[in-house]
Amino acid sequence: MVQFHPGAPTLEETMGKLTKLRLLPVDPGRPPLPQDEPTPQLAPAPEWLTPEAKEEWGRTGQRLLTAGLMTEADTPALLLYCEAWSTWRHAMAKVAEFGLVIKTKSAYLVPSPYLLIANKAMDQMLKILAEFGMTPSSRARVSTSKAAEDNDPIGELRDRAAKHASAAVALCD
Repeated sequence: MVQFHPGAPTLEETMGKLTKLRLLPVDPGRPPLPQDEPTPQLAPAPEWLTPEAKEEWGRTGQRLLTAGLMTEADTPALLLYCEAWSTWRHAMAKVAEFGLVIKTKSAYLVPSPYLLIANKAMDQMLKILAEFGMTPSSRARVSTSKAAEDNDPIGELRDRAAKHASAAVALCD
């Protein structure tokens, strides 16, 4: 346990809420982290995806892969997300072209049908993003694999704090 001075919160207490720090043996009552997680991998984008969906496949797929959250089993969810992204972009382009409301034949103003399509696609995207832990509220519920821990800024911070704390203790002795 790293404590910088008497009465101050420990590093574990300060940073304990972060998911990456669950690796520290802070709370023996906490359930163990899974040891048999699948290897992160990203399949090539299917040929039948729309151009916008292929672009999003590369961008989002790489982010998920870097975070250790993309495996072969996650391919269908990423496919759905990318197609929803493509639909959303297309619908928003039409909203920009025709406006938020349109006039019917009987001169009534109604919401653009493209806006309704865009909103539905956005709802689908948000649900899938939450499954991958890519929204602020869902991020704490998703655990990453070992491959993503290689680039661990929280771990580096923890290591530096422990190093400085041990140096401070050595000065006091």
